[in-house]
Amino acid sequence: MVKGTGKHTLDLLDFAVEHCRYAPETFDHVWLVYDKDDFPASDFDAMECKCNELSDGSRTFHALWSNPCFELWPLLHFRYTTAPMSAAECQRSLAQAMSKDLGIEYRKNLAGLFDVVDGKRGEALQRAGRLVTYHRGLGNVKPSSQNPATKVGEIFDVIGPYLVG
Repeated sequence: MVKGTGKHTLDLLDFAVEHCRYAPETFDHVWLVYDKDDFPASDFDAMECKCNELSDGSRTFHALWSNPCFELWPLLHFRYTTAPMSAAECQRSLAQAMSKDLGIEYRKNLAGLFDVVDGKRGEALQRAGRLVTYHRGLGNVKPSSQNPATKVGEIFDVIGPYLVG
């Protein structure tokens, strides 16, 4: 089940915990996708720790953060960059890459974005991994200090085998 909430960081986690508590079905994995945007670094950084604390043998909470914004994940399907950027700059870079490489005009909440970029998922996963190594080398351990970086690709470790293509 996918549920958009418009909530971010710790409010998103509280919502997910409550939803799991009262939902008639059981969830083994709960994937929380959120981005840095303008949220306080302390909240952004605390989210991953809280997910780890709440995870137990029966349920795992996954913190799939992006810094500065979600659009970094699709951007990594087109190119690798270590240049720190704002959310607006990241969105512009994605729009330019999609226009140049695919002839598609990007806009927020573009329907079918996953299908458009998924053919390059392997490249995006490799580039996201390179960013982890890059930031580790700089001593950046907090998610808020890792701009640009994303953990969104980690969901494909679990669901990738179930996707066609």
